[in-house]
This record gives sequence, structure tokens and C-alpha cells, in this order.
Amino acid sequence: QQTLFRLEEPRVRYSVIPVCGYHDLEKYQEKLADGEARGIVMLNCGATADVLQLFDLGEGSVTIVADAHRPFDHHNLRYDNVLLFADDEEVEQLADLPIDLDSESDAGSDSDEDDDRPSQRRKVGEDGEAEGGARRAKVQKRTRLAQHYGEGSFFGNPCGCLLYRIAADLRRDSIDLLWLSIVSLTDQFVHQRMSQQRYEANV
Repeated sequence: QQTLFRLEEPRVRYSVIPVCGYHDLEKYQEKLADGEARGIVMLNCGATADVLQLFDLGEGSVTIVADAHRPFDHHNLRYDNVLLFADDEEVEQLADLPIDLDSESDAGSDSDEDDDRPSQRRKVGEDGEAEGGARRAKVQKRTRLAQHYGEGSFFGNPCGCLLYRIAADLRRDSIDLLWLSIVSLTDQFVHQRMSQQRYEANV
């Protein structure tokens, strides 16, 4: 969190690049990879994509994602150099997601195993129980992933509000940041990206 607000310091060099979508990000991919960038801060984009598939800045780099688009791409949870900003409630939900399972490829490999397995009586004993337990664990992981992505596309709390709360916790808040959080909240409400109840709760 402190890293993000260090951008205010005069000796820290950075560039601001406006984008309209992931196709714009791809244009800058090679430029960033070949340059001297030590980190990327993604505002209002990045949460629904596998970040390291977009940018690979090398060892020691950090990518910070503050984005209201949902659902989070679960692949980002396994990366030590990708920081996702989320509300406390979302952090608890993300902690329950499996980070060692690719739902599509894993499901495919299991189905192949089932097709190739000759019809025979299941092995009884410790080996059979262990195999059954591992299989149930995979099914449970897939179920959690399916529930995570099953709601389709939606929006979390506005990026501006989240960043203002972080700034306030770090005692770096200001009138300007407060105004930006109000604008981001109003934007989501006006464009019907949040309910009246959630809007009033944030106000």
C-alpha cells in the first residue's frame, strides 16, 4: 500500500498511460518489458485478467491492481509480485479459492483419465481411499471456482473509494482524494453498476 502512494514523491519517476481496454494494454506490453519499469499500477483494469500473461517485467517487479471489475481472475492469487486491492469481505472470499487448479485443463485431464480407465472393480484399501479423497478434493475445488465465475461480470466497490480508504488508513488522505472517491461512487451509481442500497452504504 505504501508503494502506491510513493508516486507522490518528487524523485519517483512514472508515466501515466490511459487505456480503453486490454487491446490497448497489449500495445504497451513490449515497450514495458524492454524498458526500465519496475512496477505497474493498474487502475480500473486488470482484475479480470491473468496479469502476468499481460506483463512480465522480470524479477523484482511488482504489479498493483485496483479495479472494480469482477470477478477476480484466480490465477493472480498465486503470484507473489501481483498485489490485488479488495474490500475485506472480498479478501475472505478470495482466500477460499483454490490457486493450484486450472479448472478447464484439470477437468479435461480427469475426463481423459476416466475414458482411458478400463472398467474394473475399484481398488479397496488405503490406496483406493486416498485416490477417492484426492478426487473429491478436486471436485470441491472446481465447484468453488464455478461458483466464483458463475455470477458472470459485475462490479465491486469503486476503485476511487477503495483507494481513499487505504489513503485514510495510511494517513495520506486529502480533500482531492475524497473528491475523486465521490466522483467514482457517483459514476457507478449513475451508470447503474451498483444498487441503491450499496450506494447508500458507501455514502
